[in-house]
Amino acid sequence: MLDIKKAYQLDDLELTFIEPFPERLESLLEKDDYEQVTIFNEKVQFVDFEFFLILWKEIFYLLIAIMLVKLEVM
Repeated sequence: MLDIKKAYQLDDLELTFIEPFPERLESLLEKDDYEQVTIFNEKVQFVDFEFFLILWKEIFYLLIAIMLVKLEVM
C-alpha cells in the first residue's frame, strides 16, 4: 500500500493498518507517512467495532459512487 501511494503520488490517501506486531511496518514508514497512517497495534478481534462500522460506511459510499458513474456511462 505504501508503494502504491508513493508511485501514484496519492498524498491525500490515509491508510489504516491492523497490525499486532508493527515493527516491520514501522521500519518501512518514513517521517511524512506517520501523518496519514493509523496503526492499530492489536489483533483484529480486539479492534473497536466502531472502526469497522465507519469502514463499512465508507465502502458503501464508494460502491454507490461507482454504480452512479457506471449508470452515467451507459
